Amino acid sequence: MSNVNDDYWNSSSTSKFNFDDEDLCASQIDSVANDVFSSKQENNINIFAIDFIISKKSLDLLLADADTESVYMVTTVGEAIKKLVRGNKVVLEQFKSYKDKLQLLDEAITTYNGDIILRVTDFLRSTLKFSLFCNILVKRRVALVHYSDFLKLQGNSDELENLYMATGFTTNIKDLYFLKTRSEKNKRETLNRLKYFVSSHSQYLDSFNENKFLSDYVRFLEWQITNGEDKDSVIKQLAIVCKKQWEQNANDDQVNDFKNLFKIDDAQFEWTVLNCLCHLGLWKKLIGMFVKPNWFTKRNVLKSAINSDNFIWGVSRHDPPKNVIEQLLTCLYDSEKSLAFAEKFQCYKFMIEYYINQKDRMGLLRCLEKVVANSEEYFTIKKALESQDKRWKN
Repeated sequence: MSNVNDDYWNSSSTSKFNFDDEDLCASQIDSVANDVFSSKQENNINIFAIDFIISKKSLDLLLADADTESVYMVTTVGEAIKKLVRGNKVVLEQFKSYKDKLQLLDEAITTYNGDIILRVTDFLRSTLKFSLFCNILVKRRVALVHYSDFLKLQGNSDELENLYMATGFTTNIKDLYFLKTRSEKNKRETLNRLKYFVSSHSQYLDSFNENKFLSDYVRFLEWQITNGEDKDSVIKQLAIVCKKQWEQNANDDQVNDFKNLFKIDDAQFEWTVLNCLCHLGLWKKLIGMFVKPNWFTKRNVLKSAINSDNFIWGVSRHDPPKNVIEQLLTCLYDSEKSLAFAEKFQCYKFMIEYYINQKDRMGLLRCLEKVVANSEEYFTIKKALESQDKRWKN
C-alpha cells in the first residue's frame, strides 16, 4: 500500500544538485525546497525506523561512500586551482605539457595558499627533470622557500643540499648541518662533521652571522669534549655549570667565565641564573646578586637586564619565602604596582608597613579584612589603628 512518502521517493520531479553546479538559479533552489517539504502539509504520515527501510550494513556503506571526497578531472589550469582552493581533490597528472605545469605553479602562487603552492611544487618535482625543476624555482622564490621548508620537516637533507646547490638558495645552508647530525650523540663525531661541513661549504657561508654562528658552535663542542659535558645547547649547559658550582658552595668565577667565553646575552644569562638560584633555594645569594643599594635615592634597586615585573614573576614561580618577595618589592618605584604584587602574593607585612608609613587608615582597614585573625599581621594592624601617635590622612 503506497502513501505520500512513496510518491515523493518515486517521483522524478526532484533530483540531487551539486554545490559545484554554479548555474543553479534561485528559483530552482526554491522549487527543490518546496518539493522536499511539501509532504509536511499531509496530516497522516507513516514514520518508519531507518533500519526498516535499509539494512545497517547497507547504510554504513552509503555513509562511507558519502564521506569519500570526490576527485575531479578538469579541463583548464584555472579550473584546477579553483577546485584546490575549495578543498577539492584534483588530478594534476592530466597536465602533461611544460607550459601547463608552469602556468599551474604561477596560478598556485597567486592564491597565497602554502598548501596549494606546495602541492603543485611537489607535482612538478615528480614530473620534471631536477635541473629543469630547479630552474623554475629560481625565478619563483615563494615556491622555493615552501619546498625547502617541506624538505626540512621531512628530514631529507640530501635532497635539500642538492636543491641549495642547484638554485644558489644558500641563505639557510647551515640548517643542513643540523639535519645531518641531529641524531648524532657522539660529541667528537659531531665536531668532526661540523668542521668538514664548514670546509665544504665555506664559499656559501658569506654571511658574517652564519660564519660566527658555526665557529661559536665549534668552540662550544670543543669545550664540551674537554669538560666531559653533553647538553645540546649553551643555555642548558650554563644551567648545569651554575648548579655544579653552587652546590659545591664555590664562587661565581666559572659561571662568569662560561658567560664570557660564549658571549651569552645578559638577559638570557640572568634569567638562567635566577632560575638556578631559586631552584637551589639560594635566596640570600639571589638578593645579594640582584638587589643593590642606591646611594642617591637611599633605597634598594633591582640591578638586572630583566624587566622588574618579569623578574618578580620569575622568582614567584619557585614559591619563595615571603620576605624574599618583599625585598624585591621595595625595589619598585611604582607603589600601586608593588601593592598589587604584594596582595597577589599575600605579602601583608609589606602592605601594612606601606599603609602605616603613608598614614593610610582605610588601607589598613582593608588589610585587616584579609589577614588571618589573631595572627602577627592582625595584631600589628590593630596596634597601629589604636595608636594615639598617628595622625591619619583618612
